[in-house]
Amino acid sequence: MTARYCLFVLTLLLSACQTSQNGNRSTGSCAQGSIAYPLQTGQKIIFSSRDLATNHLRYDDGMDQIGASRLFDASKGGMVTDGRYGLIWQDNEAALVDNANDAEGYCENLTLGGYADWRLPNSYELLTLVNLGASTNTKESAFKMMPYGDYYSADRLKQAQKVYMLRVERNDFTINLAGEIATPTSPYGVLISRLQNPSYTNDGFLSSLSIKEIYRNEENTTTVETIKSYDSDSGLPLTQQTFVSIEPNPYGVIQEPAINRYVKCVRGAALDLGYFERDAQKEVVSDRRTGRMWQDSLDVVDRTLRWGDAIDYCATLDLGGYKDWRLPTISELASIVNYREESDFVLHDAFRYNCPCRYHSSSNGCFEEEERFCQQANYQLNTCGPIDERIERNAQIHENAYDLNNTEPYFRVRCVRCGAAS
Repeated sequence: MTARYCLFVLTLLLSACQTSQNGNRSTGSCAQGSIAYPLQTGQKIIFSSRDLATNHLRYDDGMDQIGASRLFDASKGGMVTDGRYGLIWQDNEAALVDNANDAEGYCENLTLGGYADWRLPNSYELLTLVNLGASTNTKESAFKMMPYGDYYSADRLKQAQKVYMLRVERNDFTINLAGEIATPTSPYGVLISRLQNPSYTNDGFLSSLSIKEIYRNEENTTTVETIKSYDSDSGLPLTQQTFVSIEPNPYGVIQEPAINRYVKCVRGAALDLGYFERDAQKEVVSDRRTGRMWQDSLDVVDRTLRWGDAIDYCATLDLGGYKDWRLPTISELASIVNYREESDFVLHDAFRYNCPCRYHSSSNGCFEEEERFCQQANYQLNTCGPIDERIERNAQIHENAYDLNNTEPYFRVRCVRCGAAS
């Protein structure tokens, strides 16, 4: 696993689980989107949380199965067809490459199945290959040549010289923002920690952001703190100051082992997302491509909740004249990230209330699953600016769902509506 540059924290759930038996529930209707996205996560295990006020059980992604059905077909030799989006994926080999340019060139020069129009997939397309219920552990079972490791996307942040990559591991996946070349390039050494602290006005608008990074090499530990100020009306950055302090390093450098980087090429019309509009009166953001509607009120940055309370909060939310809100799946949360531009909060610009936060999802998996035992883990979206991971999994789950000792972590919530199973 890569280092956690925001705090790696724990999430608490009730570990009453069972296998999903087509327990889909209607979640209301929205304006029909032009594309069925995202896909179902494939989660098979159901986890529940009890609403203490009503004593009713509320269920997660394993029960609801929100999203478009998965239609992968491996009948063509060396290729996998995605019938949902009309994409054809390369599956004749897993090619190792050293940098983003080589990855792009590999796909441009690939000839397979009589086709020569292969390309590097974007981040949204790579995310369709994640299947939380697959027999191959988090990666779509139709693929034969997809070893654990990092997979290049076409989404680069030119200014930072970084590229988004999908990492698949046993019982885990992340979206990483990694250097275009797989070696550290900072003059300060290896980045070992990054922490962001936002400040808000009384109206809930961002006023300043402190980004503290700690680097380490064989001789020194360097702390770099960048303080940005923002216009409370437009949300645009105003000023930026950077402070650097260097101290002798008595610890040495802990260098993580290298992760293999692969190419998985695709052909077909690109899965194009990012069409969002905000309704200031209703305090919602609508996704014109998928038909989903997102909460964008002050609560998004002002309120933190435990996981079970987050489910209850969305289920009882009355916002914009709608009452059919729910906690989003991890695939839905990943769909509102802007993978093409560098920003402090990584979500698309239409979202007014933003922060470097971690957002609860309704998606869960099993950590260190053994026979009938399942240690529950919750997936979360991390929007901590230029941090190296967008999706994280909180792997240690307590047994007390309501945490009488108050040790369960509190995270932000951004509810969604519509997008029932198809």
